[in-house]
Amino acid sequence: MTNRDPQDPAGPGASRPRSEPEIIPPDRPGRNQRDGIWVSIDENGETRRIHMARPSPLMIILGLAIIGLIAVVMLIVLLSVAVIWIPFVIVLVAAFVASMYWRRFKLWLARR
Repeated sequence: MTNRDPQDPAGPGASRPRSEPEIIPPDRPGRNQRDGIWVSIDENGETRRIHMARPSPLMIILGLAIIGLIAVVMLIVLLSVAVIWIPFVIVLVAAFVASMYWRRFKLWLARR
């Protein structure tokens, strides 16, 4: 004989949750009135709740300022790399043009 319910759709060896989750309606009186986001974490057999408060306008502005500062630094780095490459490309183009004129000059000398 087994202790399994014949109406149970889960197969043998399926684990059942230790407890049913509690669903708290938003309008229930006596509910915890703290604003923000919370997460329940089950770690090593013990459950704990982590509360994350909503960011204040100052924190939002500070976060956006930090992101803007990072973007400006990246733009400066990219522009400085471009400034370094521009003379390098100019030297390559000048060398290519000079080599074409050098070949023409050698051919002109060979014909004389």
